[in-house]
Amino acid sequence: MKKIIQSNAFKLYLMVFLVLMFLETAFRMVAMQAPIDLTYIHVVAFSLTYAAFIVFALRFFKPFVMKVILSILLVLLIAFYFSQNIYYEAMSGFYTFAIAADAGRGLGFINHLFINFSLWHLIYGLPLLIIPIIFKWSYSKKTTLADKVFQCRYTSFKFALVPLLGAWLLGFATVQTISSHPFGESDDEIIQEYSARDLYETNFSPELTINRFGLFTYARVDIRAAYNISKPNEDSDYWLEQYFEKRHHEDNDMTGIFEGKNLIFLKAESLDYMSLDPSLMPNLMSMMDSSIFFDNYYAPLYSRNTADTEFMTHTSFFPTNKTTLSMTTFGENHFVNTLPKGFNDLGYDTFSFHNYSDFYYPRTQFYLDTLEFDWFQDAFDMGLHDLPEDGDRSNARLPWLSDKLMVDNTIDDVLTSEQFFAYYLGVSGHLPYDDSQDVAAENLPIIEAIFEEEGREPVEQALMYYHAAHYEFDLALGVLLDKLEETGQADDTVILIASDHYPYGLERHTIDERSFDKDLEESRLNVHNVPMMIYHPSLEGEVNSNIISSIDLMPTIGNLFNLDLDYQYMMGRDVYEEGYNVVRFLDSSILTKDYIIEANQNLSVKLLSDKFTEDEVLSHYNEYIHYYQLSLYILETDYFHRKYIGDISTANIFETIDAED
Repeated sequence: MKKIIQSNAFKLYLMVFLVLMFLETAFRMVAMQAPIDLTYIHVVAFSLTYAAFIVFALRFFKPFVMKVILSILLVLLIAFYFSQNIYYEAMSGFYTFAIAADAGRGLGFINHLFINFSLWHLIYGLPLLIIPIIFKWSYSKKTTLADKVFQCRYTSFKFALVPLLGAWLLGFATVQTISSHPFGESDDEIIQEYSARDLYETNFSPELTINRFGLFTYARVDIRAAYNISKPNEDSDYWLEQYFEKRHHEDNDMTGIFEGKNLIFLKAESLDYMSLDPSLMPNLMSMMDSSIFFDNYYAPLYSRNTADTEFMTHTSFFPTNKTTLSMTTFGENHFVNTLPKGFNDLGYDTFSFHNYSDFYYPRTQFYLDTLEFDWFQDAFDMGLHDLPEDGDRSNARLPWLSDKLMVDNTIDDVLTSEQFFAYYLGVSGHLPYDDSQDVAAENLPIIEAIFEEEGREPVEQALMYYHAAHYEFDLALGVLLDKLEETGQADDTVILIASDHYPYGLERHTIDERSFDKDLEESRLNVHNVPMMIYHPSLEGEVNSNIISSIDLMPTIGNLFNLDLDYQYMMGRDVYEEGYNVVRFLDSSILTKDYIIEANQNLSVKLLSDKFTEDEVLSHYNEYIHYYQLSLYILETDYFHRKYIGDISTANIFETIDAED
């Protein structure tokens, strides 16, 4: 009898293991498009471990209950693998435990996630065929093979100890075989070296974690990381001080060229190269003749999209996917530098505007309290939408409103200031690109008329709505330029335009086909290459091809306007500084002018020059992981509060952690 029970338990174990391996393999091939190589060994080993723990737990129940629990678990697993694949297709990343816990307000975009759905995604549903088999009885009323498999319940608790010990030993052995050899060895003593073992423990690269250990392990490590918040310690403080000592900023040819001038900064929702058309965006294109255009500007898409781009732009620190939202979690932190603080220190009036509510992100608090803008107006303050009856702005979900009206209703207040920095975050270009997007629907006849008048070839409807949405942003630029001319302030004002991210609201094939200015064959990372330009009437049109990304905007603006910033306390670099800038992506991929490291391709290195060898590039990868970890440590421990104000042992973030513990 004992042998029969053990035999049935093994069959159940084999079934669970094969299901896990099927899902891991399907995900690896369909979502990651990664080969089956030696790194797959740990995926297999971890799947063996998880199957052992699952079967260990199932065997405490009666056969029918086992079937029910296993069926529910199977459905949940399939839903998880499928949803991560769909999310990855749409967002170029994976959702985390922290973000999933705050998914309620994003349900309005659930339809968008399925725009890239294909028949290949149905492969995840194949294991569902097991469910009717395990519940089916034979017509002869005899027990089927499926039923026999579940005849493996423990006869006593002591018999559960061996399977438990076996599962634990298997997991322990698997973890012990993870390499502690650094990805690359560095001669720099102030750079820590990171290995696959560090990856397993900290999950600093979701793609690499999944590639090396599988999606199930990624989920487990991600949940653990969400509760593993940094605490102040002497070693980390030492590494941080070493980093600060290494950082410095020297004046260069562009230092202070806009000193004393005003700045209007427009963050353009989903603006992309396919938008840059003289007929579809005439105002923006006319500005190009008096602009510095940065054709290697990257706005990496982090977990919380525009909010994370803003966090990098205004603080020059990396957001994290360990928490639900960086601008909330670190909103009470002390920041030595922020863009508005830099202008405030020179006596500028600082304004911020956003033609939406706080429904998705608490920008009112972030702009005023964290970044320290003097002034903030949302859609209600501008008169673009009526206040909800209950007066609760944070729960008011609005349609996407007009960028033109936002500028038109606020620019007069800005121009009354003697010196000003005005930041505009528009929403007219936001997805969805269909008739449910009010601004796009209103402008669509204009775009259709332009296409007809110029005899253009028709394009897909979503792209037409995309152009119609961005036509509104161009109208906003027209209002802005006219107002500056009317008031005679054009010569005293610089305009900076930067996209927040690529238009992930369009289907992938549309982006691929229309990305004429991006070399997607060189790397998929180039999809994050989006427009950025600095306009002033005195400038002659020129192209700057230096690498720059969202996190580099504050030091670059600081240099151009000669702001009194502490450059060593930033993760970004002035684009005009000697050396070169680095773009770090959410998955820990790295892009420079000399090489590309693609984490989703198992740290494949693509050399773009002969300046470095592959080994040297991998040593640099260690360096960039180190910097990212330092950035996270600064935020999680509110380092600058400790350094300049005092101990923060009672800061909110730690009060929350202690309460949970």
